[in-house]
Amino acid sequence: MRTLRSLPLCAGLALTLLLPGAALAAEPEFGPAIKLKDANGQTEPRAAVAPDDPRYVITNGPGRDSVVHSSSDGGASWQPTQSKPANGARPTIDVDIVTTHTGRIIASELDFQAISFITSYSDDGGRTWKQSTGGSQTGDTDRQWLAVGPDDQKTHQPRVYLLYHDLAAGTAQHNMFVTTSTDGGATFGVPVPITLPPTEAYQDLQCSDSGGPSNLLVNPDTGRLYAVWGTRTAPVAGGCGASVFGPFEVNVVGATRVWTATSPDNSPGSWTTSLAVDDSTKNAANGGKEHLVGMQLAPGALDSAGNLTVAYPESPNAYPDYNGAAIKAVTLPPDLSRRSTPVTIAPAGGAGHVLPHIVAGDPGKFDFAYFTGVERPGLRPAWYMTVAQTLDNGAHVTEKRLSNIPTYTGTASELMGACGSGPEQGVQNGFVCTRSTDVWGVALDNACRLTTTWPTKDNNAYAVTQKDPAFAAPGSDPGTFVATQTGGPAVCTSLKRPTGPAVGAGGKRVCQDRTAPVSRFDRHRTRLTRRALRLRGRSSDRGCAATASVAGRSGKVRRVRVSIARALRDGRCRFMSAKGRFGKPRSCARTLYVSARGATRWQLSKRVHLPRGAYKFWVRGIDSAGNVEHKRARVNFLRLRVK
Repeated sequence: MRTLRSLPLCAGLALTLLLPGAALAAEPEFGPAIKLKDANGQTEPRAAVAPDDPRYVITNGPGRDSVVHSSSDGGASWQPTQSKPANGARPTIDVDIVTTHTGRIIASELDFQAISFITSYSDDGGRTWKQSTGGSQTGDTDRQWLAVGPDDQKTHQPRVYLLYHDLAAGTAQHNMFVTTSTDGGATFGVPVPITLPPTEAYQDLQCSDSGGPSNLLVNPDTGRLYAVWGTRTAPVAGGCGASVFGPFEVNVVGATRVWTATSPDNSPGSWTTSLAVDDSTKNAANGGKEHLVGMQLAPGALDSAGNLTVAYPESPNAYPDYNGAAIKAVTLPPDLSRRSTPVTIAPAGGAGHVLPHIVAGDPGKFDFAYFTGVERPGLRPAWYMTVAQTLDNGAHVTEKRLSNIPTYTGTASELMGACGSGPEQGVQNGFVCTRSTDVWGVALDNACRLTTTWPTKDNNAYAVTQKDPAFAAPGSDPGTFVATQTGGPAVCTSLKRPTGPAVGAGGKRVCQDRTAPVSRFDRHRTRLTRRALRLRGRSSDRGCAATASVAGRSGKVRRVRVSIARALRDGRCRFMSAKGRFGKPRSCARTLYVSARGATRWQLSKRVHLPRGAYKFWVRGIDSAGNVEHKRARVNFLRLRVK
């Protein structure tokens, strides 16, 4: 049950409303919303936080060129980087930004003239940029999403991925594509389609029946990728059938489903798909009633255990009525094999809520950002940037408004571009009607606190151009804003990602740590009996050394994992799981690890039943640069017997 909601009435003043039986709970605290200098309104800004905690926001400047702003004081102040990332001849608001553990910044914008992405990277905090090559220069691309994975095993540089969909050609052959860089975003390879015929996910995408991808994610431990997008469907022929039985929609599609997909490495044919949300009429679970979900976006987030949680709005009504939507979330395990019962983050009713974004920490702990509509008698609803937090998977939710500056005015349907009518309404909604932007930025810093950036529109000027004063709103201030969490609860203790400065003292570049930790068992403190085991040891990481031109970096062991194997007489092994159970016989070379407690000094204790026989133990450390320790029999291996 929801127990807490707080809605600021004005700057510096908040009213806390407790529902019956509720208990007062701590809520996240945010600094003031900061307007970025010379940043456009009606943009789609994105945010990223580097390992050593500088923050970056990419948005559009006065001339529509993409610009990057940075903060080195925890989000208290922001300033443009010394130079701009690479831009095309006609830059658009489709931008994205990520950082790698080396400190590299990777920025991308969609050039409307080439209809291709212009991607560039900087290794000096935005002072200089180099343009990337390869990848999605196909001339028919739309809405990119960048994601960073672990280092490539061959190049030892971060793997960077870019997700997009085709637009114009999508009426005939629509798909989601991911292209891979194995050198930290400098060059990108051939795009790989996510869905393949004759799968249902592929059928739903056809006839342009998706408004675009919602986001792309990478598990920082395993490197596994996850993509999310929304579609329509029909009893026959998927998306094309939806265009036959309902209005043909393109570019702005009223999704009734949310699809997820996963791949271990983005190799061709490796993607598998799964439905996260199905509110189409063919689904009996919703009583045969169609609901709009996604409303352009239904993004996902990975928690520290690798589970995927998808956030989405859900309207009480069918297309084209987007009004009164709730914000909900559904969780899938790492293999996407099942989906949980949806939980409600913001209830339905009134003007509603649209365009949610999500970040995850530990399982069941999430931050959300979305627009909340406020109805105004005689006027169009006004929409405000709102954040919500739950630390118990939606059982209790705190919600607060980040600014009293209205982002947009209009009904939810008007924000989603639903102004058309008649047989051509789907095309009019997609290309003719005005609408809100769809994307903004959310990111967690190293303390798991939320940074969010969003656009605001000049609603008073819009009221004049529309010749309708009902769109006007007091306090209208067009631009790009950023707000940073400064206190209160966080969704995790520390973010699971590599850390370490990219630039050392005197402006020197920091060396790239490619040396794995060294771990050893403490044989004198290790015990093995029929009923329990206790393993202890130490791990160390030396980092990398300084030279005349490069600063050194001290090493840091991030975590330690231990393999416990019962050796069988036929030469195979049975490995112990985290629950203390031995699995089926398998090759001893296919090692299965479980996590130990601690890092430089670690231990693993379990009360388990251990049959008589020989046991093999391996230990490996993983450092903050992502280096994984290899097997060395004389160093990190131990053999014991239970008598």
